[in-house]
Amino acid sequence: MKSITLLFFTFSFTLGFSQWSTDSTLNNAICTEMYDQQDLKITEDGKGGAIVSWLDYRNDPLLKAGDVFVQRIDANGFVKWIANGVAVCTNASDQYGIVIESDGVGGAYLAWVDRRSGNRDIYAQHLDSNGVAKWTADGIAVCTTVQTQQNVRIVSNGVDGCILVWEDQVSTFDVFVQKLNDKGIVQWTAQGVNISSSLGDQINPKAVSDQAGGVIVTWQDKRNGSDYDIYAQRISTDGIALWTANGKVICNYAGTQSNPKIASDFNGGAVIAWQDKRNGLDYDIYAQYIKGDGATSWLAGGKAVSAATGSQSAIDMTSELGSGVVLTWKDSRQGNSDIYAQKINFSGAIQWLANGMVVVNSVFDQINPNVISDDNGGAIVTWQDSSSGSWDIRAQHLLSVGTLDWNVAGKFVSAATNHQVSPKNCSDGNGGSIFAFQDFRNGSNYDIYAYKIQIEKSSAATFEYHLEIVSIFPNPSNGVVNFEVLTPSSSSSYRLTMYNSLGEQFSTSNFQQHFSTGDLSSGIYFYNISDSFSNESVTSGKIIVE
Repeated sequence: MKSITLLFFTFSFTLGFSQWSTDSTLNNAICTEMYDQQDLKITEDGKGGAIVSWLDYRNDPLLKAGDVFVQRIDANGFVKWIANGVAVCTNASDQYGIVIESDGVGGAYLAWVDRRSGNRDIYAQHLDSNGVAKWTADGIAVCTTVQTQQNVRIVSNGVDGCILVWEDQVSTFDVFVQKLNDKGIVQWTAQGVNISSSLGDQINPKAVSDQAGGVIVTWQDKRNGSDYDIYAQRISTDGIALWTANGKVICNYAGTQSNPKIASDFNGGAVIAWQDKRNGLDYDIYAQYIKGDGATSWLAGGKAVSAATGSQSAIDMTSELGSGVVLTWKDSRQGNSDIYAQKINFSGAIQWLANGMVVVNSVFDQINPNVISDDNGGAIVTWQDSSSGSWDIRAQHLLSVGTLDWNVAGKFVSAATNHQVSPKNCSDGNGGSIFAFQDFRNGSNYDIYAYKIQIEKSSAATFEYHLEIVSIFPNPSNGVVNFEVLTPSSSSSYRLTMYNSLGEQFSTSNFQQHFSTGDLSSGIYFYNISDSFSNESVTSGKIIVE
């Protein structure tokens, strides 16, 4: 028992210096200025904290001309910059469509759509770790042609600069890219490089780093004249297209393919996912892996992630080196909006339940899912949840084997009064998550709040909630495995859930202190032991039967 006490003491002592609120009805205020703060984005600060940007109407009560503001909150929950945020751009015209990416050393690159010239242009800024603007006040002009530029995305190259991608209305919409160096000077053709000038619109671009100073870009493409398909292109650090001119086909099946998402494979390639209406009835989710040389690796037309009844939409996706990708989405297969998820390794093998595992399926609506990797083969998903009668923010930890780590309804991120909406999350650098969201708790306008859920990789985190030590023996086994809780209350009850090597559940049983499985065939199995009352996970792991 002494070792248990010591571990618990060490864990509590570490948290004692934290400013993070542990009360989901309180949270940490990021901005509580007058009028609305909307359209937030979040990125890691590279030091265990986060940087949050938003569209701010403190200077316009009519909510017609938003400004760009940003705040950094460190690993311990202390805001680092001026109260209620640093003004990145307060030009009298309207700014919107803000995107943000970490520079990895406490600062961030931002880009947005700006109407100061009367039409929609692209502007950008770099803030250092102190929140000081490194480039021209109110941002530098990236593209200011007379046509419309919109829907910008940004990829950081660390302190060396960034690459921006956007829609540009040359005649129809095309996809353009531009590189900025660390001084904010454009590096490629003035006003950007056109990477897709085919007939029809090319819209909704998304981009990730190619790990070599360039980017991989994907978009919706209507060059066939009837519906949207999905295309992609890799752009080198010198602004040269490395794949097929005007883009490599990712999926051009009949029916609309739209809303692409992209995640890096950390080796020059990427996984691309999208909504797909090839069945002619509703949207399913498909994905494709494209390697650094432009070769697609999975089934022609993409791998089915979920083809369940009803529509699957609002995709978000994350990836982890050596593990694969985890996708989450809004799902209407049961009539209302639920949240599902799926894991696919880079070989294209589905890792969890066919058509996705349930993240949450309350009879009330759950929407706006976001996902990040837990750096251990699993993921943390957050969403907007109406189960309590108003919109709250909840989250769930998905273990690598495809099981829920927390209560089936998820942990509260925010259960404050009135509505909390539009959650975003990023990694805390240690397997946990920092969340930000719009908050209407004051009853008059939306503010920005944040919250952190920490997932310790050591056993110490377990002892914050559980004093149980679980013994599993023998492991490897000859077919019968014994589970024993060594330090329980005599009245405590536990649930043992067993999964096969595909992550499919095949057994669940309640017990108090001791449990022995029946004969298991040779192979690899996964287990999860949870508290029967709270559904909190006590431990999980792998069993080998020889």
